[in-house]
Formats: sequence, structure tokens, C-alpha cells
Amino acid sequence: MKMKQNDMPETNNETMSPEQMAKTIRRHMLACGEAESKGSVMFEYGGKPLDQKGFVDFCREYLGGEDPLPDAMLKARLDYFKQDGKLKSHLPAGYRCCVAVLPITHQGHKLSAEEVEKGAYQVCLIVEPDQVSELSGMVLKKGRTMGGSFAPDNSYLFHLLPAEVQSECTFTIEPYKEGPRHQVDAQDRDRIIGQFEKAFRNAQKIFNKNKNQKDDQSKKLH
Repeated sequence: MKMKQNDMPETNNETMSPEQMAKTIRRHMLACGEAESKGSVMFEYGGKPLDQKGFVDFCREYLGGEDPLPDAMLKARLDYFKQDGKLKSHLPAGYRCCVAVLPITHQGHKLSAEEVEKGAYQVCLIVEPDQVSELSGMVLKKGRTMGGSFAPDNSYLFHLLPAEVQSECTFTIEPYKEGPRHQVDAQDRDRIIGQFEKAFRNAQKIFNKNKNQKDDQSKKLH
């Protein structure tokens, strides 16, 4: 799914340190987890997306400054999807998949060196469809980020990510052809692989763009 420029949510331009960004994500996840544990109606995230440059700097600092999305990681992810026997369960039709980088746990703690080495910070967020008015086309309720590999609880984490990540690094999972429960048609699998690769490449561009800008600024200072 790709947003039009006019549909892009307004960004939170508040300057945050990496620690503040980690705390912001932690507070959101804790609030969502508490709501679910009490059986409360999940509150809808009404805040603004995090600033993109600040978010990228946060990820790089927490990951030791290295390139977080190397081509070798993309190849490994694509190889996994080619053989995934439960693709329909992992990527359910009608939902959205956001290829994201999160260098912390859902509790706001830095990942261990071993987790970083394994690439645990690269996550796929599965997001419900937004509820949209048939009359006006306005979004009535934002889709939740479903509990998964990053966090056990449902949340609105996707809507907290930078607007460009939401737009450029997310794709809608189209209906699969009918067949046995876990059987996936070759064309459907190829489509998913192509969509994931495009979203991953866009994420690479976002991180590289910010890195190049930072390198240019550093050269000017010297």
C-alpha cells in the first residue's frame, strides 16, 4: 500500500534523543499490553509518526552505526519465503506487512549483541486493514499492529513509525488462490516475494539517504 502525498500523516517533528525514542515506543507498547490484559477496549493511537531522520539515527546508534539492511539479509529473507510452509499464516490475506527496523525489544531494551548479529531487529509488522467509511472514504479506525515476532500484544506501533516507512515499506497481502490450508500457489508466492523485496529495498533507500546526508554534513565540518 502506498499513500498519496496528501494522505501522509503529519509527522512529530519534536527532536528526540535515541533514549527518548526508545521510551516512547516502550510507553506505547506497555499501554497497549495493559489494555489487553484488562480486557479493555484498545485505545486508538492518535499521535503523530516519529520523525524519520531522528528514527533512522536512533536505529543506527542502537545498532552500532552499521548498515542495518545489507543485501545478505534480504537474500536470507527471500530464501526463507521461498520455502515457508506456513506463508498463509505468517502473511494473512487482507492484512498489510511493514518491513521495519526496531533496534529494541517491545519493553524498550537494547537488543543483545547476539540478537543484533542474527538480525532480530528487522521485523515484519502485520497490520489490520483500516476501517474506512464507504460514503466519505475517510479512515474511521486505524488498523492495529497484530501481536507477533516483535511484541506479544496488539498495538498501534505501525502508526508510530515514520510516515515514509508506513508508505514506502508496506504492502497489502492480496488474497491467495483457493487450495489446501498451507498450500501456496507459485504465482502467489512469487508475488509476495516481489512485494517484500520492493519494501525492503525502499527501507534500504531510507537508511542510506539519511546516512549519506549525515556523511555529507560530516565532510563539511572537516
